[in-house]
Amino acid sequence: LTAPDGALLAERGTSLIWSPRSNISLYGHTAPVTMLANQGVNIGIGTDWTASGSINMSRELACADQLNQDHYGRRFTDRQLWLMATRNNAVALAVDDAIGSLREGLAADIAIFAPAAGQDPYRAVIEATPGTTALVLRSGTPLYGDANLLPSLPESQGCEDIGDVCGTTKHACTRREISRDILTLRAANAESYELFFCGVPE
Repeated sequence: LTAPDGALLAERGTSLIWSPRSNISLYGHTAPVTMLANQGVNIGIGTDWTASGSINMSRELACADQLNQDHYGRRFTDRQLWLMATRNNAVALAVDDAIGSLREGLAADIAIFAPAAGQDPYRAVIEATPGTTALVLRSGTPLYGDANLLPSLPESQGCEDIGDVCGTTKHACTRREISRDILTLRAANAESYELFFCGVPE
């Protein structure tokens, strides 16, 4: 994309979904996101696919953060990166009247992360791991979280203790969601990609 292309995108209110890990892996470069941001283009972050992209949004944020620090002179703040993974994606899909922000009347699709002592909240999201992901809700219904937190919430029936996840005991609601427990899923996928990684995924 050239600067005139970026100007046209901004003029027409067109959004860009940025998948940096897949772009770098496949092509050795990625979209000119700093130029596009300077031109006022709405930028969201997506994982592309696991063959060349990230296992989840946390890993895609980590990739975007590394590019931002090492190659973009920290053009994007931690909050701007966080917005790319949340509100900006909802704006891109024209569903920001239903999801993408924490406000009354929207679906309560919420992820809560446990920060390290003194850690900036946006940095805690960017550096999140399966272990520091304290709670995940979809429309207010718990899906995954800390064992000392999730069972105390309404609608936590059908959730099970899945043991230690990167240093924290977790519960997950797989049986309620797909009528299978974690042990069954792990056995069925023994030769496949792991369900989670505590460090950098393979």
